[in-house]
Amino acid sequence: MKLTHATQYLFSAALLCAAPPQGIAQAPPGLNIGTYAGLTITGSVGTVYTVQYNTDLTQPNGWRGAGIVQLPSSPYLWVDTTAPLAGPRFYRAVEGPTNLAWLTPGTFTMGSPSNEVERLGAEGPQTVVTLTSGFFMGKYPVTQGEYLAVIGSNPSYFRNGTDGTNSGGTGSTITDESGHPVEMVSWNDAVNYCATLTAQERSAGRLPVGWLYRLPTEAEWEYACRGGTTTAFHYGPALRSGMANFDGIYEYDASFGTTNNPGGIFLGRTTLVGSYGANGWGLYDMHGNVREWCADVWDGTGLPAGRVIDPQGPLIGSERVVRGGGWHDVAGNCRSASRLYGVPDDHYFDFGFRIVLASGNPCLNNNGGCLWWQTCSMSSGGRICSSPPVNTCGVVECNVHFDSYCQTFCGGACVLLDNRIGSHYYCDNSLPPGVNTCAPHGCNTDAECQNFCGGVCLPPGGELYLGHCDNSHTHF
Repeated sequence: MKLTHATQYLFSAALLCAAPPQGIAQAPPGLNIGTYAGLTITGSVGTVYTVQYNTDLTQPNGWRGAGIVQLPSSPYLWVDTTAPLAGPRFYRAVEGPTNLAWLTPGTFTMGSPSNEVERLGAEGPQTVVTLTSGFFMGKYPVTQGEYLAVIGSNPSYFRNGTDGTNSGGTGSTITDESGHPVEMVSWNDAVNYCATLTAQERSAGRLPVGWLYRLPTEAEWEYACRGGTTTAFHYGPALRSGMANFDGIYEYDASFGTTNNPGGIFLGRTTLVGSYGANGWGLYDMHGNVREWCADVWDGTGLPAGRVIDPQGPLIGSERVVRGGGWHDVAGNCRSASRLYGVPDDHYFDFGFRIVLASGNPCLNNNGGCLWWQTCSMSSGGRICSSPPVNTCGVVECNVHFDSYCQTFCGGACVLLDNRIGSHYYCDNSLPPGVNTCAPHGCNTDAECQNFCGGVCLPPGGELYLGHCDNSHTHF
């Protein structure tokens, strides 16, 4: 993201010192109320500020992040609930990233309804999702200029001098590449960008402890895309030529699906970010321009159904989710609920990403969806479920139908290990108990699954297969 480093000095003295922190209000008799240090921020409502503190003003490089706030009013009283009870702290506010929008926690319905024409099975069943923590999201996809500033290189295809003719489009020659979305970036590249940006901002004292830049989860992405709407697009039930950067020859209406518009606009290339209207939450290019990587592992069998809290996606899988559709997609692929995927090292000239800046830790809810014996942590690529690196159960036989023995004995599962003589089962705490390690992999016969992962082919399947491979029967 583009960062603005101009300091906004606060109060007439520019700094507020807490030594020790003074109360912001007197406690009425009989009440026990904590007191905190803080400062009053005067600025433009909606502007994002990083609040910094320093314990020694003789150290100009001693400023550290204390909090991030999008100014809800002006003046605004910010308090530091983490300040120690003893010792001085001096505060200032620095104008933060200008290209972020704050999204409040909320609940929404993820996925497409059964009557949304041309929907795919993987878009359902509709699931009620609650996101318990607010987060900042990029107003735009990451641009070539932003990527270059952080990584030092620009892998994009659509740079100055290129146009849309090679793709059969009418887009004119690009002359301002820095404002176009970066593309030809893999999921791995996107995660590396977020991690590098996090390290740079922490080193500069602009990122408080516990905050990091990362890819959005798939649920966060759809929540942000919809912006409070329930229609096929945040614009409404239809996407027409000229409303976004997509193949405008193939428009879409949720009532009757794809329609042909011979005069529709097909540029055949990316456009400057923000060239089309924002959704209700101030986010641009959620439909079209570039497909956007999400943190989640792809699950082609569909959404979880029911009600879920802070979903993080499947534990394992070989592909990652992409959302939003790109400049060459038909309108139907740009719907809010449309789900696509790619291999983490894929590089395409319509794959980009946008970032999230967050402090909330999904690991606090149901261990982040990790197995009960795993350790959940957050990274720039999303949730990480860490497993024991080796089997510490020893050589202990078990009955495959009674996992409880292994759970009690060593926190493991009863599994059939290929590297042991015979067909005996042993306790093992280095494998995820009850998890299908084949997924996601479509199949039509058991033989395919046996060769792939030692599993069997079970329904349901997806659009192209009768079933999916499953080997959880070998380690309940």
